Amino acid sequence: MDQTADRILDAAFARIVEHGLRRTTMDDVARVTVYRSFSRKGDLHRFLPHLTPEAGPYLKVAREHLAGHLRGPESEAVAEVFIRVTLSFLLTPDSVVPLSSDEEARAFAARHLVPLLP
Repeated sequence: MDQTADRILDAAFARIVEHGLRRTTMDDVARVTVYRSFSRKGDLHRFLPHLTPEAGPYLKVAREHLAGHLRGPESEAVAEVFIRVTLSFLLTPDSVVPLSSDEEARAFAARHLVPLLP
């Protein structure tokens, strides 16, 4: 098992010990894992080099988290597409898509991405 998977499993185990298996969700584990590594949004730039060839474990956690909020038989596939689109904006931020503020990004997503959800 790789170091990333070890850290995720350690975070899951700690959360289960603290709150119990029934009250621990994948969302809880994802939050603990992300917050342990990146206390501020600005710290995410350290993570970007790992989002290409070694992104498998991160993609899996993100896909499962987002799929848990979607409905439909293809929720995992739809979640993966949205995560890969987001990843492309993180890795290549120069774009004609208006993303210079959270408000612009939300408005664009509401107009063009949300209608694509099942």
